[in-house]
Amino acid sequence: TSRFFGLELCKQIQPDELVILGTTGSMWDNLLLETELSNYVELEEELLQLGEAAQNDQVTQGALNHLATHLQEVLGIRCSLRLIPYGRTQQEQTKTLEILVDCFNPNDMATLDVTHGLRHLPMLVQQSALVLQSLKDVTIAGFHYGALELTEDSITPVMRLDGLLELNLWNQALAIYDESGDYGS
Repeated sequence: TSRFFGLELCKQIQPDELVILGTTGSMWDNLLLETELSNYVELEEELLQLGEAAQNDQVTQGALNHLATHLQEVLGIRCSLRLIPYGRTQQEQTKTLEILVDCFNPNDMATLDVTHGLRHLPMLVQQSALVLQSLKDVTIAGFHYGALELTEDSITPVMRLDGLLELNLWNQALAIYDESGDYGS
């Protein structure tokens, strides 16, 4: 019922905080218009400016911070809208990892949604989730992707990609076996 799966997922899992990552050219205005913010007449000009900034690849963190406070009022939970680089270089990929890790405290629980990410960013988020688990002992409660291209009869399937994180456990077990000859170590 929504063009933005993350908002529907948020309603289902009722998190303590909603963190949305995107680039300077992400469709932030469409996301915010999908909420009741579109009914705030006083924000109409800001949302139009945000749309223009997104089209010109010039969205600023300041604009997102301001709109996040309004989104928080509408959704009734803490909201953080964070800019990340496009991930074109290893430096940009590392910066995205740093930003994502900074969003969490030790022992937090996270549900990740990569539905609207650029094609390569979900892989970066998946790898970052592995680092989150190791560095901050963050529990990944779910890893979701709404597969619009698989829509049939107006129903879009949502895939749980948690298995990708499980593959890492297998890799770790194989590395331990290679070192010790014992899977149980």
